[in-house]
Amino acid sequence: MSYENCQEVINDLENLLETGEGYDVIIYAGQNKNVKAIHVHSIILNTRSQYFRAELSKETIEKKDGKFILRQTDIPHRYLLIILRYIYCGKINLAKLQSLDILTLLYNVEVFNIESLTSCIKEYFTKNQHEFLQQNEKLFKTGEEHDVVIYTGQNNDASVIRAHSIILRNRSQYFHAELSKKNVEKKDEITILRKPDVLPQYLTIILRYIYCEKIDLTELQGSDILKLLTIVQIFDIQPLIIYIKENLIKHNSDFLRQNPVEILENTYQHELLSELNDACLEYICENPEILFNSENFVSLKAPIIELLLKRDDLLSDEIDIWNNLLKWGLAQHSNISQDVTKWNKEQITMMERTLHRYIPLIRLYDISSEDFFYKVLPYKELLSDQLVYKVQEFHMVPNKKLNVDIQPPD
Repeated sequence: MSYENCQEVINDLENLLETGEGYDVIIYAGQNKNVKAIHVHSIILNTRSQYFRAELSKETIEKKDGKFILRQTDIPHRYLLIILRYIYCGKINLAKLQSLDILTLLYNVEVFNIESLTSCIKEYFTKNQHEFLQQNEKLFKTGEEHDVVIYTGQNNDASVIRAHSIILRNRSQYFHAELSKKNVEKKDEITILRKPDVLPQYLTIILRYIYCEKIDLTELQGSDILKLLTIVQIFDIQPLIIYIKENLIKHNSDFLRQNPVEILENTYQHELLSELNDACLEYICENPEILFNSENFVSLKAPIIELLLKRDDLLSDEIDIWNNLLKWGLAQHSNISQDVTKWNKEQITMMERTLHRYIPLIRLYDISSEDFFYKVLPYKELLSDQLVYKVQEFHMVPNKKLNVDIQPPD
């Protein structure tokens, strides 16, 4: 078939969609007052779309006066018409669409599983991304056409942010999940999200990044940036996490040195923040008094204690590390006396379970015989008999070579 003949067939199919001549399918698109009917042809839908082939093959499909009835309530009429035009004749014109239209169209196209059209729209969005992100930024500032209201903060810090579900769905997995919940709150077709634990200033920064990939941290102090980083981890926006991490390392070194324990508490669980964690750990190891004298030490999470004790560069006497490990362990059980001689069997078991992972990380052989006798041996119930014997042998028979194993238990 020549190019001219192919073009004629394409034009005829497009005209058939526009006129609806000989239709045998009615698709109702949209909701409530915005519902509109589109007249289409089952033979074309069956041939050109797996989605519609499956829909039209259902035994429960609605029929009326010899016509198939399909209801696409979640898709506005104009977007479904664009998709149908592509199915009929392979034509699509995105030039007049704004960012919100493109993202809405893309979201709806994915429902129909038309890979070629999805690729076409994504390619167009990427090619014009700068312009579309500018449009997104304007939408975020004005709140025009919003369909989401986010209540953020509490009491005097409470605020309302207007947003757009299609942008949040397309550009944030977190918000996609939130907006997809069956029990999501709605009022007058507006979706309502509540984030009372997130201050408006931080959520605004995060949403602005989601909308237009812009962020400005110049007005924030180190403590504010750390709070922002903690919140961003909840929203799991990886490029933003990396950006804030690098900002802390490069431009907030004083804050990092003054608050390594606090930073570590807020970042140790995230793989993307390993560089920041290492910087904090190195500084703590060089200045262990910052850790051991901190009010937060006894409330540190167990994995942080393990991270620190596994370090070879922790510049502290081993007996001080032992004493502080005991202090931390006792703080986990307020009902256990500081006086070890008053512990009962149940309390000994509780302390043993709390510390069993960390005791093998203490270099007991580096503790003087005097300190071991007076400061470690009173807690021998927490140690294995073999370990006590080996350390005593080490001090009493100094010429005997020992096979020292300080690896943690499995």
